[in-house]
Amino acid sequence: MPGYKRVSTILDLASAGVLMLLLAAMKQPLHRVLIYAWNPAVLISFALSGHFDSLAIVTFLGALLFLVTNRPALSMAALALSFLSKFFPVLLLLTFLKRVRLAHLGLFAFLAISLYLPFSGAGLHLLDGARNYAGDWINNASSFHVLRFVARSRVGAGVIAGIILLAATGYLAKRQAALLYTSLVLTGGVLLVSPTAYPWYFTWSIPFLCFCPSAAWLLMSVTSVLAYTPAITFGAGEPLKNSLLMLSLEYGPVYLWLAYYCWAARGTELSPTPQQAVKYSIPMKANIDLDVGRKTFASGLLPELIAALRRSRPGDLVAIVGSEKSIGAELETWCRFTGNPLLEATVENGLSRWVFRCGAVPMAAENDRPVGSRLWLYTNFDCNLHCDYCCVRSSPTAPRRELGLARVQRIAREAAGLGVKEIFVTGGEPFLLEDIAEILAACAAAAPTTVLTNGMLFTGRRLESLRAVPRDRIVLQISLDSATPKLHDLHRGPGTWARTREGILRARALGFRVRLAATVSTDTEGGEFRQFLDEERVAAKDRVIRRIALRGSAREGVALSRADLAPEVTITAEGVYWHPVGAEDTDLLVTRDIFPLVESFAAVRRAFDHEGEHANKLARIFNCA
Repeated sequence: MPGYKRVSTILDLASAGVLMLLLAAMKQPLHRVLIYAWNPAVLISFALSGHFDSLAIVTFLGALLFLVTNRPALSMAALALSFLSKFFPVLLLLTFLKRVRLAHLGLFAFLAISLYLPFSGAGLHLLDGARNYAGDWINNASSFHVLRFVARSRVGAGVIAGIILLAATGYLAKRQAALLYTSLVLTGGVLLVSPTAYPWYFTWSIPFLCFCPSAAWLLMSVTSVLAYTPAITFGAGEPLKNSLLMLSLEYGPVYLWLAYYCWAARGTELSPTPQQAVKYSIPMKANIDLDVGRKTFASGLLPELIAALRRSRPGDLVAIVGSEKSIGAELETWCRFTGNPLLEATVENGLSRWVFRCGAVPMAAENDRPVGSRLWLYTNFDCNLHCDYCCVRSSPTAPRRELGLARVQRIAREAAGLGVKEIFVTGGEPFLLEDIAEILAACAAAAPTTVLTNGMLFTGRRLESLRAVPRDRIVLQISLDSATPKLHDLHRGPGTWARTREGILRARALGFRVRLAATVSTDTEGGEFRQFLDEERVAAKDRVIRRIALRGSAREGVALSRADLAPEVTITAEGVYWHPVGAEDTDLLVTRDIFPLVESFAAVRRAFDHEGEHANKLARIFNCA
């Protein structure tokens, strides 16, 4: 038995290591691994009891890591190994298949069957244990008792539980819920409807709490330890059975907490979309913080604002924290009146927090471009990279939220008659889509089209898709952030600069016009990249240099509000936005209705006119004669 415990503990430590790699790959704080490493259920189940669920967990986490780092074959191989250790990973098979090619299912099946072959002599008896387990065992169940009461039989309860799991799996897949959130919901949810939920089973979902913290499920991981009480009392000579008191203490607080969570989250999506989340990944860091308590504009707030402005520099961010929510509307008016854009409004622990910027951001002239002359399409939000400044939080695990070929074709048809002069196709990474060639062909038929890409996927079938794209109406805008790998790889991942350079050369060899686009942190970085472009003899029309915007995943950059941005109609699967830099932020959402396209364009123009009215009001206010 000590040998089993040692092996189980080594696998558990390996799980913590893989978790750290996964956290690093997703740009999450590494200390979150402690949610798993220090969890009492994990320590008791593996180091103390030696359960081999640790083998299923480490291989499953490996499958997730390979998927996040864009190694689908290794991902499906690791998933197969996890499935051979425990059956629960099969719950995520559909979720994995939506992120890899169908051919990889063959690899999963090949490994699963191959490693079962040595035991094929047992015939169907190989499944006797699973049949007995599924048909006879009931231990530490919770909702299953309710299902059995409703169905009046164990078999009926099992059928209902299976339907619930299938419905949850299908719903999460249809909604393209985030991979790690789906993993948490399914590995945890199956235990709530299962007839058997041994305490070590709850370790399956604990790793995902590192990415999707849930207070209720964190409590479940602790109270599940109470399920060991029947074994303890049995050792003391008592009958081996579950205690209603212990079951109530184990599950009661968790179900109450989950019920409260569902009530508080009513009207929102099961898997929150970024629009329903906080606008920025972390609260905006301000240069000046004002704790105004219960002050309002009628009771002393204005002098504090003026004093803050006097000690601020242009571009500084000022945060106001107070308990009076009512000042929000007045503060917004004051910000418009004084030309200090309001950037963020949040509520936490009963206190409201507003952030505004001192002065306007210098922006490039837009040459009076008519509203609607440029149309942006976010074809998808998943990406093969996890850039740390992505304004829409794209990553390998981001929900795809695909616009879809049919919608793109309709948009292109209707756009042709609305004065659209240019179409920009972006993501995510558009070349992850199997029908990207058809999407680009539809757009190019309506207007000259630019597709934004990291240029790293021009191989295999994607290279064939690229070959099928019309050269005369398509420009490839490829992201290259620096003249050397140092800065580019810092933001986008090791080795990405070299692969992007290969993609640029491959695209040019195919006869495409290539535009290079850099996202930089400072003017110095921008100057160095301009020098590089000069040396490469890149024409002025084929270069784009922009600053990091403080939106999405970015933790620093230029803070932008709607007032800073000339409108460029931007369409995603969720609706129509003011500008592509905030295509998942509610402050830039114009309308949820895409069609008819003439109406969505009109909605953007009305919003633009509304912004103009504020400027006219300010002009009248300052009219001195």
